[in-house]
Amino acid sequence: FSDDLVLKADFVPAPWWKIYVGVDHGGSGGADTKQSVNITSIVFIAEEKQEGKWSRIHVFDELFLPSSTIEETCGAIYNKLSALAVKMKIHYGHKVCENIGNIMNVAGWRGGHDMNRRRGDSDESIMETYSRHAMMMGFSMPMSVGETDIQQRIHKMAWLMRKKLIDFNPSCIHAIESFKNYTYGKDEKPQAGQNDHAVEATSYSASAVSMWWMDLSLPKYGETLVEKELTKAKLGNSEGFDPIYGRQYAGNI
Repeated sequence: FSDDLVLKADFVPAPWWKIYVGVDHGGSGGADTKQSVNITSIVFIAEEKQEGKWSRIHVFDELFLPSSTIEETCGAIYNKLSALAVKMKIHYGHKVCENIGNIMNVAGWRGGHDMNRRRGDSDESIMETYSRHAMMMGFSMPMSVGETDIQQRIHKMAWLMRKKLIDFNPSCIHAIESFKNYTYGKDEKPQAGQNDHAVEATSYSASAVSMWWMDLSLPKYGETLVEKELTKAKLGNSEGFDPIYGRQYAGNI
């Protein structure tokens, strides 16, 4: 993470960009003064597709909820999506946003693998409870598990940052601070006890984006006739003697 990934001012995502939401569920409990447990972090990202290039990822909003029940969290998410829809209509105009209803459309919801576990004696998983409360409030939250391999999540987020393909609205203070202070060892295991909820939520949401993040497929051109002949000569030369430049240049074509 570097400071230049933080934008100078907040912006509203374009209506045609896909929105993804990541949830790091912290459970419910008493007040946590250190903000290390019982924190539910929700991060909202937008994918800006670019023709012939990698997509850009914009972290544009967040929720950071200490000791929040699932019902309270779903209510906060609904209010946030409602406010974002209003912002988008004001910023871009109702005509451009005619496909947006009372709340902002979400293309994908992602959570941690621990959200698949049952809640005590309940027959529901934590994810199913989120979906049920969301449905009761009038919106859909079909959540699925994000990338479960922490090393892969670290690699992806680090790659996005190195390539400058991700940026943050300055109002996303918890996500920014979490990434600034996030630490992990040589074995790529995150340091225990750190406030990494927003990091997790961001990486969950980013795992929903369909993009080739290890490499970009570029057009591959065929060898010229000269290149083909040089390749043949090189492959057939068992003594490592370059057919044109001599032994000292062998293997450097």
